[in-house]
This record gives sequence, structure tokens and C-alpha cells, in this order.
Amino acid sequence: MSDFQPDDQPGRPGVTRRSKIIATVILGVCVVVGAVALSFPWLDSLDQRWTTCEVIEATPFQGDNTSMQPWKVQIRTTDCQDVIYSEGVTEDNVEQIARSIKPGAYELKMSWVSRRLADGWWPTIAPSVQEFRWAE
Repeated sequence: MSDFQPDDQPGRPGVTRRSKIIATVILGVCVVVGAVALSFPWLDSLDQRWTTCEVIEATPFQGDNTSMQPWKVQIRTTDCQDVIYSEGVTEDNVEQIARSIKPGAYELKMSWVSRRLADGWWPTIAPSVQEFRWAE
């Protein structure tokens, strides 16, 4: 006599169904994260307003190879975190732009997303500034 007993659940459909659900959830999360990442430039252009910030200093720097703009100016503030200005910044004028920003109160034009970042909602991402001017 043989001790062989047939499997009651050939193919184990419960594990397959669970695997499909997990894979679908992971795929859905990836699609949502990808959509937000791709729409970030559009989101960063919405509801631009002037925000007053106290500037400490401005420093020129070169972004890494993943940056959309290779040359940027980091503006350090006391109340809006460190913000990044890159509109029209090139290798030829980055030093001049950074030197033109003196300590004091400035109005920085930021989008809704950048204003939330400046408030500290996501401290690892620096808010971007489209324009700046002396506060009146």
C-alpha cells in the first residue's frame, strides 16, 4: 500500500488570490505616487502668492545630475525654511544673483505647495520661489 494522499487544494487558490490583491494594492500605490510626482511641476504653479520671509543669506550652488535646473540660489530664511530660487539662473549669473540678495525682509512669490513646504509640512523638500523682492 502507498502512503500517498492527494492534496485537497490543488494550486492553493487562496494564496493566489491573496497575492493578486497584494500586487494590485502595490501597483495602485505606485500609480498614485507616480501621478503625483509627474504632476508636481503643475501643482507647484497653482495659486502663486507673495509671502514675506526674513532672509539671512543667499548661497549659489550647482544642482546634481537629476536637477531640472543645474544652477540655483539657496535662500536661507528664519521663518520660511531654506527656499530655492532657480528662475533664469545660469552658470554666468548665479554668483551675481546670490550677492544681490542681502539680509532683510523679502517678499517671495511661492505656490500653494511651496507655501505648505515652507510651513514645514515636508521638511526634506525645499520650497521653490518664482520671484523675490524687498518687502515694503
